[in-house]
Amino acid sequence: MNVLDSRYLRPGDTFAQRFTKAGTYRYSVGIAGSLATAGHDVPFTLTVTAKAGATPQTHYVTVGYTNGNFTATPERLQINEGDAVLWSGTTAAAPGFSVCGQSEVERFDSAEINANGMYSHAFGMVGEIEWCDAREGKLHGTITVEAHPACRTHEHRQAYLRKLSQATLIMIDHGHARPRNVKITVGQTVFFAVKSAAGISIVDKTLAASAAALNPQPLPP
Repeated sequence: MNVLDSRYLRPGDTFAQRFTKAGTYRYSVGIAGSLATAGHDVPFTLTVTAKAGATPQTHYVTVGYTNGNFTATPERLQINEGDAVLWSGTTAAAPGFSVCGQSEVERFDSAEINANGMYSHAFGMVGEIEWCDAREGKLHGTITVEAHPACRTHEHRQAYLRKLSQATLIMIDHGHARPRNVKITVGQTVFFAVKSAAGISIVDKTLAASAAALNPQPLPP
């Protein structure tokens, strides 16, 4: 499976955002920060309308990659306040991408997740992963991925499939992760749900350490 890094979504990753403010959001799918690039095309539209008493719904957008360009299906989506939209990629050949958009009053970005945002990752290898926020080292935790038990019978296989459907939730609130340390079975998914935060990213700690080594801070005078 791909490396844990919410800034570059790959198959096995998803990004979701719950929209609480009405408006028209234009967004792009591409490398992190692509919306801010001068002259960059922002081809996709998300319209959020106010509808009192509506039951919150989840809407799904599939990200593809054709002829060097990212696609989003559907390209235009209309939802109600309180609904969530989930983006996921299915093309292994596509480079890692982010989803970034804004309306007149609000912005969302999978590379810098804010309140009401969520990132999930499916873990396909056994081991222990230390994760952190790429910007704020105080937000961190560990995920221990254990091997699945031997499936010698139909009942064993069914039990394992049921376990795969049970997601593990990590809630991020005011700079803290609860729980901070979790154990899962290989193949399971961990959801990072952001209750209150400003522009966080979830990355394997080794990636953050590598980036720091390549871009050392200047020494004080």
